[in-house]
Amino acid sequence: MEPCKKPYTPISEGAILKLFHYIYEKGAYVWFLPVYSPDLNPIELLWSKVKAILRKLEARTHEELQKALRMALDAVTLVDIKSWFKLDGYNC
Repeated sequence: MEPCKKPYTPISEGAILKLFHYIYEKGAYVWFLPVYSPDLNPIELLWSKVKAILRKLEARTHEELQKALRMALDAVTLVDIKSWFKLDGYNC
């Protein structure tokens, strides 16, 4: 079986520079990140906290799991979320 090839449109270096200039003019920035970087993804920190709480609660039935999941998600505060974004380099 032939591997999947992703279609792409080549962009000239000049077009890229114009695009970056436009982005910077608008006050935004371009960050080049790895394809997937869990270290730079605040959602990973959220799920880490939720999973830790779920482990601690040791839910063993479907009903207990639903209740534990509600408790775990309720334990995530706005302070947590802001600190995770700041930790990962976002300005908020």
